[in-house]
Amino acid sequence: MRRTVFLWSAVILLLAVAFVFGLKTGFDLGMAHSFYVDAPAKGVIATQRLNALHEGKLPFVITGLEFEVDQSILWHNDFLNSRWV
Repeated sequence: MRRTVFLWSAVILLLAVAFVFGLKTGFDLGMAHSFYVDAPAKGVIATQRLNALHEGKLPFVITGLEFEVDQSILWHNDFLNSRWV
């Protein structure tokens, strides 16, 4: 009887761990997918910055590029700390 209870407890624990691992993996894949979903919006922003650069509006372009650098540093840090590396 004790052996059966122990085995069922182990099975339930393994299923719970697998479920949590699956949720985390799905969340990570969802975040990667959202990066590609935002790509068209980033293209529009890049076009606006190029137009501003051609018009000589340098502060607008510099602020935008600094923002992109900051975002890249943050994303790179998350990527290096993830389990995919």
